[in-house]
Amino acid sequence: MFRPPILTCLAAIILASSCDKPRVLINERANVEAEIQRANEEMRSVDAKFEALRTAPISYGKTLDRHYEDAVKKNAELEAELAYLSKKCADGEAALSEIRPRLDAYKAKYLY
Repeated sequence: MFRPPILTCLAAIILASSCDKPRVLINERANVEAEIQRANEEMRSVDAKFEALRTAPISYGKTLDRHYEDAVKKNAELEAELAYLSKKCADGEAALSEIRPRLDAYKAKYLY
């Protein structure tokens, strides 16, 4: 005899507590959908940035072969300049070796 009123009370409590549940779920669903929209916009923005990077003209950049060719040319110029300076240094050494005996003689005669 006491069971039906108890079951009725429990059913009433469950129904009363579950009445707010759809509103909470609807609000939560709206929040989740808004978050999904924000994430989709962010992904579109990042995709657009990547596309902009990919479509940058590559013709302005140098290829590795072009860098190698430039390095070889620069190396040849530096070697030519080094050869010129070495020759000039050797000529200076030769001139100094010709002048040295006369300079030593001058020092011996007038300075010592």
